[in-house]
Amino acid sequence: MSPVSTRQVLIVEDDYETLDVVSHTLRREGFDVGTFTEARAALEAARRGAPPALILLDYVMGDMSADAFVRELRREGVRTEVVLMTGMTPTKISKEVLRAVRLIRKPLDMARLVDLVTRGVARSHEQPALSSAGAPSASGVWGVPTGSRSASVIS
Repeated sequence: MSPVSTRQVLIVEDDYETLDVVSHTLRREGFDVGTFTEARAALEAARRGAPPALILLDYVMGDMSADAFVRELRREGVRTEVVLMTGMTPTKISKEVLRAVRLIRKPLDMARLVDLVTRGVARSHEQPALSSAGAPSASGVWGVPTGSRSASVIS
């Protein structure tokens, strides 16, 4: 797999208004943004070529659950940081997903989102996209530091 794409962010959101606002905001901040209304298409894009620096993922998608999306990326060995966007409380989200992602609550605060994306993209350049064995390494998975067992919640 290729090195992490420098400032590419994939947004996976089936609400067109949210997708438009988030993508416009991040483009204005200088990010290279890919947008997807279907999780399976985003998953395929993340597998091809250079992995994105960060993935913004809506928790409730029609074609694939966030759980399945996270599991599939992990199985493929892609360590791209995932930020889950949701209006749900963390107690309603599976523990498996919470261990693998960062979390930002809806309605989205755009300044916080930009800050979270900026920091996540910076972290993506601190660690390789794959471990030497082609699977997540012991140093951390998906931007969650070793020893951390819950998502970072940004509300």
